[in-house]
Amino acid sequence: MYDRISDIHTLDLAITSVCNAKCMDCARWWIDDEGRMYHNPRDDRPNHHWPWETLCEHLAILDNITHVLICGNAGDPMSHPHVADICEWIHAQWPMAHTCIDTNGSLGSDETWQRLADIPEENISVRFAVDGLEDTNHIYRRNVPWERVKHNITRWFRSQCSGVLKTIDFPWNEHQRDEIREWADDLGWEWQLDARWDPDLDQRIIETSRLDPPIMKWEQPLEDGSDWQTPVGQHISKWIQQGKPMQAECRSRGDWLYINHDHRVWPCCYWANAEYTQWGRSKKHLQHLQRLAEPTWNSLDHHSLKDIINHPIMRSIDRLWQGESIHDTSIMCIHQCGGCKFDE
Repeated sequence: MYDRISDIHTLDLAITSVCNAKCMDCARWWIDDEGRMYHNPRDDRPNHHWPWETLCEHLAILDNITHVLICGNAGDPMSHPHVADICEWIHAQWPMAHTCIDTNGSLGSDETWQRLADIPEENISVRFAVDGLEDTNHIYRRNVPWERVKHNITRWFRSQCSGVLKTIDFPWNEHQRDEIREWADDLGWEWQLDARWDPDLDQRIIETSRLDPPIMKWEQPLEDGSDWQTPVGQHISKWIQQGKPMQAECRSRGDWLYINHDHRVWPCCYWANAEYTQWGRSKKHLQHLQRLAEPTWNSLDHHSLKDIINHPIMRSIDRLWQGESIHDTSIMCIHQCGGCKFDE
């Protein structure tokens, strides 16, 4: 996957785990059968900002970056007090690279937005999550003030900067998608429609959309993930019996690197999220892969980026997604990026 540092062309950065939103399927939270929300007990760095100068010191060894995505599994990049410093450093380090920021749109001071706008237009863009309009955006993006979203979108447009309006295909915004698309057209921006992760959550999201639920501490024992082979093996057998396709395909093509808010390095955000998810075979598979490794094997607090890239587990992940059949390909890669989709 990463034979040389120069093979890495795309960075995916989670610079913070801080966010104002309470989207109930976010990795920040775990949810019980009653819909109560808990801090994710697997996250040992909740509400944490990457120290920006330290992050940049780690990234400085990369010499061939062309794309940088600043998003994350648990936080909104615009909550980071030094997001502008990070983006300015990226532009200085790799002048030809393009940086795209994903945000719910409600965060960031006017000064921060102006500093971002001062970066050349061809080198930066922002993708705003617009999952409805004034009367519906809050259903999923709870605690995200609509007036601030509109303010920041308008300010970014008036700075003559590039942007995207991104909408998840929730049923409650279906009647507004034409209006959102027209809004994007008026701005001269792209409109993007994304498939939602779990349609089974729709009703629960609606029922809790006007609540401000307390966030509690998880008091239940964590799964140890010891028996991952049995459920995975059963699923593989069922899949094959149904004659479904078994191709797997890595979206990164081996040139993608994800750095999480907890300072750990992964091939992509899906692998990082597997460690934090509440359920799923992919989490058990990951636990199996890491069973003989030191817990800090991919932590930038303990190892250099170069050493992590060359770690045996990273190499084993490389071999997994290149597998020719479902037997020797990771459940993670099949589920997220392969030609064969299935329900966890």
